[in-house]
Amino acid sequence: MREQLLEGKINIFDCPNCKTKSIIPASLLYHDPDRKIIAQYYPSESMKEENFFSQFDPEGRITLPISDTQKENLPDYLSNIHIVFTLQELVLYVRFREELFLRQFGKK
Repeated sequence: MREQLLEGKINIFDCPNCKTKSIIPASLLYHDPDRKIIAQYYPSESMKEENFFSQFDPEGRITLPISDTQKENLPDYLSNIHIVFTLQELVLYVRFREELFLRQFGKK
């Protein structure tokens, strides 16, 4: 999935008849446990949905629907999901985090 995201092939509908490409406005969770990257893409239209904001705390963090005991067992990075509203923003964030990882650990 990483390669498809970086190549701009995620959430794309490619019509075989008319050859038109369209972005599919569907949410996407990107998770790379090896590099400890987690980001949630929401199409900007999501903010118009009635209950969209109810899933966030006042600081903009996603409120995970899990118990306190489960939260204690989660790796720290999973409790701080990065939110983006364009696929380009998601790609840039993933590249940024991968570069940080490379500089810190010297591997991809």
